[in-house]
Amino acid sequence: MDWDWLVGRHLSMGRVDAVAGEIATVSHHGHARLMRVCDLLREDYTQRSMERREVITPLRAARLRRRLSLDAAGEMVGTCGANLSRIERGMARASKRMIAELVRIYEGEVTEMEIMFPERYIGGGAHGRD
Repeated sequence: MDWDWLVGRHLSMGRVDAVAGEIATVSHHGHARLMRVCDLLREDYTQRSMERREVITPLRAARLRRRLSLDAAGEMVGTCGANLSRIERGMARASKRMIAELVRIYEGEVTEMEIMFPERYIGGGAHGRD
């Protein structure tokens, strides 16, 4: 069976949940196929985020570029994925220590100011990155 086609078909119909079911089946076919499914899920999520005009802060964009899950990135800075999600969306504030760790793990892709005041850097413009 052509797993790429099957996963693509589910995604084109907006059935991301069906793709999750394919992951268990695909996993015994090899790591490369599983990574392809994960890439398709990421692409679909990114597309859906853009379609909903979801706000993507610089911190979230840096995590997505590195293809890190919320849980993986959260573990790197000593928090859970749910808390990191709130920080990314500007719903919670990070501690000074966490801000320093985030800047370090993203190797300067995101600044302290972008983490502390994400609303100022959404969409570029006068206060954001062009």
